[in-house]
Amino acid sequence: MQNALYFDSEGSQLRLMKAIKNNFAVHGLKVHAFVDHEKALHNLEQDDYLNDEPTVAIIGPEIEKAIVLARKIRGLVPDIQFLFLADSELSQLAYNLKSPAGGVSSDWEIVDTGKQDFAGHLNDKLNLLLKKRRFRTTLSGINRSLRKSSKPVVSDLNRYSVSLKYLAHIVEHAHDGIIATTLEGVIVKWNLAAENIFKLIASEAIGRSIFDIVPGQWAGQLPVYYRELMSTKAGYKEYEIVLHDAEEQGQQKQICDISLSLIRDESQQKIGVAAFVRDITERKISEKVLEDIRKDLERMSFEDGLTGISNRRQFDRVYQKEWQRMQRYCKPLSVALLDIDYFKNYNDNYGHLGGDECLKLVAKTLRKFTKRSSDLVARYGGEEFVLLLPDTSLDAAVQLAERCRDAVRELKIPHEYSRTDSCITISAGVTSVVPNPSLSPNSLLSEADALLYLAKRNGRNRVCMCR
Repeated sequence: MQNALYFDSEGSQLRLMKAIKNNFAVHGLKVHAFVDHEKALHNLEQDDYLNDEPTVAIIGPEIEKAIVLARKIRGLVPDIQFLFLADSELSQLAYNLKSPAGGVSSDWEIVDTGKQDFAGHLNDKLNLLLKKRRFRTTLSGINRSLRKSSKPVVSDLNRYSVSLKYLAHIVEHAHDGIIATTLEGVIVKWNLAAENIFKLIASEAIGRSIFDIVPGQWAGQLPVYYRELMSTKAGYKEYEIVLHDAEEQGQQKQICDISLSLIRDESQQKIGVAAFVRDITERKISEKVLEDIRKDLERMSFEDGLTGISNRRQFDRVYQKEWQRMQRYCKPLSVALLDIDYFKNYNDNYGHLGGDECLKLVAKTLRKFTKRSSDLVARYGGEEFVLLLPDTSLDAAVQLAERCRDAVRELKIPHEYSRTDSCITISAGVTSVVPNPSLSPNSLLSEADALLYLAKRNGRNRVCMCR
């Protein structure tokens, strides 16, 4: 029986495991479930952990960085395929997986856990995934047959191209640093690129222990890397290390990719270690710049340009996510819609710049009341704001809305054109519900909007709620 890995939270596994095990058993796959991902990845590195390498990895809906985990698994099991279980934002997950940066190639399918016939949907997706594997295996077999059936004629030039002299020239002038050592770390080869990276010529390096001459972070970690290499089945490991830290005097921060590979003789006995070193400092700088730009663009797309709080787009995205989460855990979801009283009169008489300053002050005040990471304040539109309060009872939400109303009034922003008070005030409609499949997410917002209208009709500067 072949193996399948299932990574998810304990609660999610309890909910989905029966359907997963039944479907996978039909296809001759035994499911191994993991909650501690790091421990599972460590186990996969061990040669004798499973008799056969796993063929499918299931990434559950509670995994926050699903694609990152998939890349780590693929690094340990290159031929594995993935089933991603998701209950929201399926299109965004698919977009990220199709991106060149996804790093999971095309060996994946997405299963919607929210479908009524989840087991049937899972079976269809698993069938598709296994068909891809069979097709790929068939192509590989054809290619191997073709390679065996056509032996090329070896010319004198080809014979020379594999001679020791020719290979030595390639190694010496390779773009990457190439270092060969004994199993104990004594250097026997140090090419020109290694001289440039480590600022040490070959005559001074050969014969010395590599553990004694490499600088920075690598000096302490290299002995550990060698021990890990000796214990791996593949005999190959990759690392990213900092050779020179920016804080070291007179040195610029230098980051390198390090690949370590065991050298074996004809009888497959270990006789040495080859280290391939590539300076990726410029690439990492470029990646950081691009990542900073991406974060800025993402922040700008979800942030209201005037007030600096979340915009309507971000609210809609988080609202759908929290609705699903509260439905899963049977917890209340509360919403408060707030509106600045007589704001049109304020804008008309104090000007648009004055109106903008008023909106910024109110937004800043409301933000102070969203202390939990799950709470959200957003500009809903014009002079309307919204508070999203997951796992919050109606009474607690009403109390928070009242505190917001008092705090805005305490700003004492003059408004002589208000029919309610001499300063800026707000009205609010507050409602709460425990989401369930029979309710539409829009129903909660519609009720909050109706309560806000009731607060305005009853004289403004007040909070209306519905039990």
